[in-house]
Amino acid sequence: MHGLLPPSSCATAGQERELTTYDDKFVQGIHCDEPKYDKPRATFKQCELVRTVTDVTAGYPQVVHLWGWQYRGKDTGYPAVAQVNERLGGYDRLQQLMHRGRELNANITFSDNCDDAYRSSPAWDPGIIARRPDGKLWERGNWAGENSYIVGLAKNMTEPGRRRVQYTCDRYKLRDTTHIDVLSYFPIRNDWEPAHPAGGVKNLVDGRYKMLEEFARRGVDVSSEAIRYTFIGTVSLFWHMPRPAPCPFGGKPIPLMAAIHRHSAVWGEWGTSRPDRVLNCLFSSNSPHAMVGTEVDFASVLDSFYLVRLPWSKLHRRGITIQHFSAMAIAPSSVWMATPRSISIGKTTRTASRSTIWRLQVREAHVSLDKERIVFYSVKARELSFPLPEGWTPSEMIATRLSVDQSTNADFRIQSGRVTLRVPSRVPVIVHRDRKAKTTLELKAGA
Repeated sequence: MHGLLPPSSCATAGQERELTTYDDKFVQGIHCDEPKYDKPRATFKQCELVRTVTDVTAGYPQVVHLWGWQYRGKDTGYPAVAQVNERLGGYDRLQQLMHRGRELNANITFSDNCDDAYRSSPAWDPGIIARRPDGKLWERGNWAGENSYIVGLAKNMTEPGRRRVQYTCDRYKLRDTTHIDVLSYFPIRNDWEPAHPAGGVKNLVDGRYKMLEEFARRGVDVSSEAIRYTFIGTVSLFWHMPRPAPCPFGGKPIPLMAAIHRHSAVWGEWGTSRPDRVLNCLFSSNSPHAMVGTEVDFASVLDSFYLVRLPWSKLHRRGITIQHFSAMAIAPSSVWMATPRSISIGKTTRTASRSTIWRLQVREAHVSLDKERIVFYSVKARELSFPLPEGWTPSEMIATRLSVDQSTNADFRIQSGRVTLRVPSRVPVIVHRDRKAKTTLELKAGA
């Protein structure tokens, strides 16, 4: 695949494009509402907490998926999408939030669902529901207080599904990206309706792929839930990957997903500060996403971003080879080596580094973003240091502590050819080569 979208799935037939939409984006979800909640977990007004993420990441680009934005919350109303959840603030407040996102370098968009339909929906139509072998409507699980029914996507995309895509993009002014849950989770689903029979492949090509094409035609890239081989090269971001587990026959873990598919897709999991997950994320090339909200421990969001997301951004597009090694006092382990030059990540080690780019331990990180900026971060307050880059002049440098609402200058010193400073607990510090430079973490081309 080599990261190229097949021509049949492009907005313009015959063209190919690299799937790089999310390479420089911090992806988050906000779980706003569900029917079972007494009150919303986050209204559209409260969703402006994305500004907090903007402040502490110095404006790093964000993609924010709103869960439960429609009708009575998550999974309600489908296949209709004509009503915005009034408990969250309604249509006008939603549009204000999305506009505010532009100012914060955050693309605020949806978590949607096109696989499930409900009898209570104002757009309920048994004609688009898949049939079981016995001819009955295909009834599924209870996700929102009532049972859902499986949509036959091939027949739905002949007309109703296409109208739904156009309506969603136009009505809500979607920009660049949206998330459709479930779409990639079940790539093969049959429909036994006699009038419109569709095997798994037909539903995949004429249903799921067709939906991706319709969104792409309107300039909207679609992310989805679980990574599946049939969507490698057509979906550029998956929220989940299969969780690695110890092999019952023994052997050593290898980053097979990272070795094969790293140039064709981005996948992730909920980022965390747990030490056993930080290097595991990088070992499997997981780009962490966050679930933010009024009840979320914000420390976990910071750890996810600085301990995994930024180092990941320096590794994702590098070619790799897999090696095995044994080291003193360390059980046999597997590492992958990024090329050119050497970056090693071990499943049983606690450090990943390349001295001139970055150094990561499970509790701290030093990341050289480019030739102009270094970021320091630590879970616990401590002194950190990093080699002074060649050509940097100490008198022209400046260090900035990032915090909500206001950033402040930080003290640093040059000692034994290293930039050394005191980093407070979970307070990122950026050191700029040029004190006149803008404090921003947006990655520059070629960085």
